Order: sequence, then structure tokens, then C-alpha cells
Amino acid sequence: MPTSRFSGFSLTACLWLLVIGGAIGVEAQMRSYVAHPGDGLITVLDTQTNAVVDKITVCTDHTCTPLIPAVTPNGARIYVTNVSQNTVTVIDTLTNTVIDTITVGQAPWGIAITPDGNRAYVANTSGTISVIDTATNTVTATITDSDGPSGVAITPDGTRAYVSNGQGTVSVVDTGTNTILTNIPITDFPVPCCGFPAFSLVAIALTPDGSRGYVVSASTGKTYVIDTATNSMIATILTNPGQPLSIAMKPDGTRVYTASVGFQARAFVIDTASNTILATISAGGAPPFVGVTPDGTKFYIDGDMAVTIIDTATNTISTRIQLDLTMGGVAFGTLPEVPQRKEDCKDSGFQRFSALAFRNQGQCVKYVTEHAH
Repeated sequence: MPTSRFSGFSLTACLWLLVIGGAIGVEAQMRSYVAHPGDGLITVLDTQTNAVVDKITVCTDHTCTPLIPAVTPNGARIYVTNVSQNTVTVIDTLTNTVIDTITVGQAPWGIAITPDGNRAYVANTSGTISVIDTATNTVTATITDSDGPSGVAITPDGTRAYVSNGQGTVSVVDTGTNTILTNIPITDFPVPCCGFPAFSLVAIALTPDGSRGYVVSASTGKTYVIDTATNSMIATILTNPGQPLSIAMKPDGTRVYTASVGFQARAFVIDTASNTILATISAGGAPPFVGVTPDGTKFYIDGDMAVTIIDTATNTISTRIQLDLTMGGVAFGTLPEVPQRKEDCKDSGFQRFSALAFRNQGQCVKYVTEHAH
């Protein structure tokens, strides 16, 4: 598995935030999904109570390494990369069970799902990007990217995928044709006269309007800002000491969060208006991964076998959940709406529950009968 360019770290990838809808009953049930690459598990947490809801066995093979989860926009499925098995596992969020396994390229890391939920883009560090059709859970295209893909972010309109690469570039993919339009060089300038590629670009996030990208380099300890209109680098933010391993965007676009590991693991809060660091927070142990809740009120830091939850209003720790498992990426989702009563199925009401794909009222009624408490 090609990991030498990550300066010794074998768990580096991009964390993608998906703002998704849906409700069960009156109040939406928001979940966070935390990957445990050393244990073959995903822990499901209730974001309101911080309680552990479930632990999902992704795979049982000793080489199983679930790393980066991504949730479909309707909240019905989790897609998680397995870096050592060259696969992506598909999980049903209503039952918390594995329903499919998809073979992709070698050493998959980052993953992102298009806003319409129809496709998933997987960054394989071996030099390809796999495109998955989520309706059939099959790979429908493979894009060659010799710069070593690591992380993926998709524009709000779904027309472009921005892929961070280990060789110091960001590839811009046209999702209509699944071709690379251009490669953006990300260059570090340690002295005024000279520059060199910012290697090990392990994670990338886009602002909600898609106008800018933020990408972190594990080799330079910096965060770089991209203008997506010109596809050029426009700013550099010093997010070290340490090596930034992950990045997450606040839903309103005002803040971006990165995590670095060095002598001490840290999380950085960046103001996207000024591209300056507003706060630095101890992240516990390594490797730290970050994610932001869809309502923007909390960001999670996974590291030191625990989840640390930060209040985004004060940038202070609100709680810490000890899981005693190796930590990887985190994603968030709202469970899809399901019928509670037979009456919910009447008068074409069954069509509301699109995540369950009822074809008629009878199927909806059958579901209620089988799941009645």
C-alpha cells in the first residue's frame, strides 16, 4: 500500500460533511458515524444525547480498515472506504447493517457523494478515481490520476469534483464526462525566490457556495486556499506545528476546521473571511480527524480512542466520549423519514418515503406492520 508520502502516517484522508434532511416522527434523529480502521467497526452516536446507539461490524477480516465514511443526502446509506481491502462498504442506516461491498481501485481513502446522491467518487491513492453508481452499487467509470488521489470534495451543483493529490496538485474533474479538466499546482514558498510542491495533500473541503477550496498538506503543515473560478491557489495558512490530516467546513462557510498531529495533536479554527486562525484547541491524541454537525453548532475531533466535541460558538470542549477504539473519519446524517402508522401510507403518502422506495401503498403498509412496536 503506497503510504510513504504521508510521512509515516497511515490514516490520512478527507472528511466530508453532508447536510441532509429527513425526519422520523416530529424530531429528526441526527447521527454521527465514526470509523475505526483498526477494529473493522463504525460507532453510531446520537448527536443530541452523545449516546452510543450502535456499533456496526463493517468486516471481520484482520486486514479490514474502514476509514472515511460518507452519508447519502437522504440519510439512508453510508459508504465507507476500506483502504487495505480495496473496497467500499455500503451500510443501511435504518438497520445499521452492511448491504453491499464494492471493489474499487487500490488503497481507497477519501470519498464524497454528489448532491443528488446518484454517484460516489472515491480517491484511490494508487492513482485512480472510482465512480460508483449508488443505484446499482457498481463502478461505472475509472479516472486515471497519476498524482495520487487522497481526498475528494464535490461542488454544490455537482458539476465538479476537486481531488487532493499526494504529489502536490488538486485535480479538477468534470463529473459530466468523468475527465480531469486541469491540475492545480499547490506550491509552498519557504523562501521568496523559490517554491516547491506542497506534497501529501491529504484532505480537501469546499465552501458551501463552491467558490473556494481548502486543502491541507501533511508535509508542510499548512492549509492552502483555492479559487475555483480561476482554479488557482490564492492563500496559505500556517496550520502547524504538526501535520494537518483532515479538514471540515462549517455549513454556513464562515469557519473551516483542520486537525494536525505532531508533538501534540491540535485542531485549528480558521476564519474563511480573513483566512486567519481564530483558535487552537488541544485535540487529545493522534491521529485527529474532524467533522462538523449539519447545524454547525459542534465539531468533532476523533483521536486518542475518543471523540472530543467542541462548541463552535465558544471553541471550547463541551464533552468527550471515550470509545476505546482506534479512530478514523467521521460523517453525519439524519435518518430518513419512515412511516409510523398505516395512515401515513394513504392518499399517495407512501411516495414521501423515498429512501425506502415504496412502489405502492401496500408495500408501505407492509413496512408499518413489520416494524410496529
